[in-house]
Amino acid sequence: MKSVLSVDEATGRARARLLAIGNFDGVHRGHQALLGHLLSEAVALGLEPSLMTFDPHPAQVLGKRVIAPLTDLSRKRQLLSSVAPTLEVLVQPFDLTLAQMEPERFVRELLVDGYRVQRVVVGANFRFGKDRKGDLSTLMALGAELGFSAAAMPLVTDGGEVISSSRIRALVQAGEVVAAAGLLGRPHRLTGSVVQGRQLGRQLGFPTANLDAVPELLPALGVYACRVYASAPALRAWPAVCNIGMRPTVDGTALSVEVHLLAFSGDLYGRSLGVDLVQRLREEKRFAGIDALREQITRDVVEAQAVLSAG
Repeated sequence: MKSVLSVDEATGRARARLLAIGNFDGVHRGHQALLGHLLSEAVALGLEPSLMTFDPHPAQVLGKRVIAPLTDLSRKRQLLSSVAPTLEVLVQPFDLTLAQMEPERFVRELLVDGYRVQRVVVGANFRFGKDRKGDLSTLMALGAELGFSAAAMPLVTDGGEVISSSRIRALVQAGEVVAAAGLLGRPHRLTGSVVQGRQLGRQLGFPTANLDAVPELLPALGVYACRVYASAPALRAWPAVCNIGMRPTVDGTALSVEVHLLAFSGDLYGRSLGVDLVQRLREEKRFAGIDALREQITRDVVEAQAVLSAG
C-alpha cells in the first residue's frame, strides 16, 4: 500500500503519527473535545496529529442501510480544519478490497507501513478488518508487537448522556433542531444548489429558492426559522423561512426543500446555499386553499423574524 507519510521539513525525516480513526460525522462537541485532547497529546509526544476517516462510509460499501450524514465529506473537512487547523485529515478510500483485509494485514500495511503510527485512538466500539473481527483489544495486542500504543477515545456527555452522532441524528429527525444545535455546537446545516421550481412561492408573494440534491440528513417535515449563507459573491447570512415537505396544499408530489429569504431581492439560480436550521416553527399541514396558505406563511415570517432577532 502506498505510503502517505508526513515529512519534517527541518530534518527531511518522516514524522510518526498520533492517529485518530473514526467517521466524525457532524464534528460535534464530543469530537471537538477529542480533537483538543489529541492535539495536546501529539505536542507532548512529539507526534504528527492526524485523523483518518473513510469515504465512502463502510456501511454503504458493505450493502447496509445508510442514512444521510449530518455533514458531507467536504463540510466535514472544513469543520475539522476550523476546529484543529494543525490536524492532518486523511481520507482513506473504502472498498471491498479494504473490507476483506484481515485485521493484522490492515494494521501492518495501512497503519504501520502506510501511516507510520506511533499511537492510535479509536472509539470503544471500533471494529476493523474482514468480518469486523478486529477490535480495540486486537489493536492493542498488535500495537504491542509492532511498536505503537492504542487507546479508546474519551467520551463526552451532556445531560448525563454521551454526545454521539446517532443521538444528534435522532434529534434532527424529530425536528428538535435546537437540541441538536446544542450538541453540535452550531445549527444543523443543509446545503444545495438553487434550481428552477414551480414558482408557486412567487405567486403567493413569497419567492423561494429551491435546493437540489441536499446531501445532509433532513429534519422532520415542517417549517423552520433559519439563516441562509451564500458563498459567492460574498459570505453573508440572510434571515429566512425554510419549508421542508411535500407541499400538500398545492398537490405536491415530491419532497422539496425551499427557503424564502427575508428582505432579499436578486437571482439565486445556480448559487450554492447553506441553510442553518435555527428552530422548527410548525409541522407541515394541508390548508383549505391558497388564501389560507398565504395567511399562514405571513404568520410564519413574523414568527421567524422574532426567533432570529432574539437569537
